Amino acid sequence: MSNEILKGWGLILPEESALNIPDLETAPMGVVEHLGINSLGEYVPKQRVTHDLSFLGIRSGESINSIMDRSKLEPIVIGHCMSRLLHQIVTLRRRYPGRKIWIRKEDLKSAYRRLHLGAGSALKSGMKVKINGKYYIIISLRITFGGASGPADFCLFSDIVCDTINDLLACNSWNEKEVCFKFAENIPPAEEMDRNIPFEEASELSVEVPVEENGKFDVYIDDFIRIAVDIIDNKSRLDVAPYTVIHAISNNPESENYIPRDNMIEAEKCLAEGALAESRICLGWVLNTRRLLVSLPEHKCKAWINDLRKIIRRKTINYCDLKSLIGKLENVIIMIEMMG
Repeated sequence: MSNEILKGWGLILPEESALNIPDLETAPMGVVEHLGINSLGEYVPKQRVTHDLSFLGIRSGESINSIMDRSKLEPIVIGHCMSRLLHQIVTLRRRYPGRKIWIRKEDLKSAYRRLHLGAGSALKSGMKVKINGKYYIIISLRITFGGASGPADFCLFSDIVCDTINDLLACNSWNEKEVCFKFAENIPPAEEMDRNIPFEEASELSVEVPVEENGKFDVYIDDFIRIAVDIIDNKSRLDVAPYTVIHAISNNPESENYIPRDNMIEAEKCLAEGALAESRICLGWVLNTRRLLVSLPEHKCKAWINDLRKIIRRKTINYCDLKSLIGKLENVIIMIEMMG
C-alpha cells in the first residue's frame, strides 16, 4: 500500500478535505491474491492492490466502468496472441524440421503504474482507505487495476514497445554487442532439452503464415513473448533486443529530486524465466516447441482437477467458485478449439 504513495502512483488526502473537490468519485480498494514467481523459479503467493471501478460512485450513483464510452477505446488485438504464437511455432518447425525453436519471455514491472491518468479520469478514480483509525482518499494518478479502459490504454504503449523490438531485430545494421543495455548480462544460460528428444513433425497449416527468419515478439498486455528458430545470430540478438528497447523508452532519473522509480524490467522474473528455452509457460500454458505440445502447468493442472473433484463430492458450489470454475473450463475449451 505504501508504494501507492511513495512512488507517486496516488495522491493521499484526508477524507474531509478530499470530499471538497468537485466531481470526485471513490470506489473501494481491494486485494487479490495470485501466484508470483521469484528469482529461483518458485511460485510464491503474492498480493496486488485492486481498484474495482464497477462499484457505484458515492455521488453519481453510477460506476465509472458502466458510464465509460467503450466505443472510444482503442481496439485490442491481444486476444489472438496465443493463436499467433502457435502458428509461428508450427510454421518454423515445418521450415526448419531439425532446428531448435527458442521461446523468450519478458515482463514489465508494475506495468499499469507506468502510465498517467488524465485529471478528469483521476478524479473519478478515488480510493477510500482507513489508516490508524482515520479515513483517507487516495486519488489514483496512474492506470488502475479494475478500470475497464486499462487494457486498451496500456496496449497503446506495449504495442509500440513490441513493434520497436521487432524493428530492432530486423535491422541489419544493428550491432547488438555495441548498442545494448548491459542488464542482458544477467540472463541465465539457455535451457536446452536432451538431444535424444526427437523433433516432432509439424502438420500442414490451413493458412499461409509468413516465416519470420529473425524471430518475432508478440505481446499480451505486459507480457512480451518471442519465438525464434536457432539460426544465424538469433540467439544473441534475442537476449539483448528487449532489454535495449525497454531501457531506451523508460526514464529512470538518478537525481534525488525525483520520485523513486523501479527499473521497468522485472528482474526476478528475468532470472527465473528470462533464459531462452524450448519449453516455457506462456499466457498460463506450457508451450513445448520440440515436441509441439501445449499443456497446463503441473501446479495449475492439480489445482483445477481438485476443484472439479470438490464440486463432484459436495454436489453444491457457491456462485463465485462456480464462476471461477466455468472460466477455467472455458480456457481449456478455447485452447482445444484453437489447436483443432
